[in-house]
Amino acid sequence: MPGTFIPLAASRSVPLRPISPGAEPVWQRIGAVAEHRGMDHAGAGAAASSGMPGRKTSPDEIRVLLVDDNLSILARVSLALAPSCAIVGAMSDGPSALAAARDLAPDVIVLDISMPGMNGFELAARLRQLGSTAALVFLTVHDEQEFVMAARNVGALGYVRKPRLGSDLLHAVREARAGRSFFAA
Repeated sequence: MPGTFIPLAASRSVPLRPISPGAEPVWQRIGAVAEHRGMDHAGAGAAASSGMPGRKTSPDEIRVLLVDDNLSILARVSLALAPSCAIVGAMSDGPSALAAARDLAPDVIVLDISMPGMNGFELAARLRQLGSTAALVFLTVHDEQEFVMAARNVGALGYVRKPRLGSDLLHAVREARAGRSFFAA
């Protein structure tokens, strides 16, 4: 899959389409945190030379694709999920996420609702139309019941508000992977 490999905190090298000119320093700091904590950090050089992410996932790891247009949220989510998940990709928009879902075959897709161009509900519907079987978990600022119901209607198994990212997201992803619902709105 085309794109720039950027080291991510969970010690995975992740294909991420560039989303802003100032993003590289942020991802370098995240990679430095991973190295400081002694995580297995493949680095951009290893990934770029192979053309694929630098680390294979084990069967017990949950393969997660992240979709959010906010770089700091992508970084926070990768840190929150690092203990139990392999972050296979991080995308900033719907069209990139559609391609990544096809190419990376994640177990779970964590997606935002409010994104430019294609919102999370539209993305979820398109994923299902294209045959994706990945479990969907929305991570959003919206706490209105209409949003929760819309998420259920597009087949989401999880719904977590961004302020509860640290306490609820990993649980929601685990539950979604197991086919169970977790809605903490």
